[in-house]
Amino acid sequence: MKRAYYSNSISQFISEDKDAILGVLTSASDFSVEVNQRNAWLLQITQLKSLLDGINGSIYFEFAIPRMGKRVDVILLIGQVVYVIEYKV
Repeated sequence: MKRAYYSNSISQFISEDKDAILGVLTSASDFSVEVNQRNAWLLQITQLKSLLDGINGSIYFEFAIPRMGKRVDVILLIGQVVYVIEYKV
C-alpha cells in the first residue's frame, strides 16, 4: 500500500520538474483537484525546492497516517529526524 501521493529523495525532488511532481500528486488524488489545491501544491513544491537544496533525505507529499485516516501535507526524513509539515494556504 502506498502511503504518500508522492515520495522521493530530496535530491531527486529538487531536480524533478515541478509540473511532473504536480502531475503525480494530481493523479494520486482520489478526489477532483480544485484550483486552490493545485496552487497550494505548487507553492509547497516551489518553497521546498528552495529550502531543501543541498540537504540529504526523503520527502513525502500527502502522507497517510496509519490508523488515523488523516493525511499530512509533507513529511521530511532528514538523518534520524522526522519533520511533519502542515501548510495553511
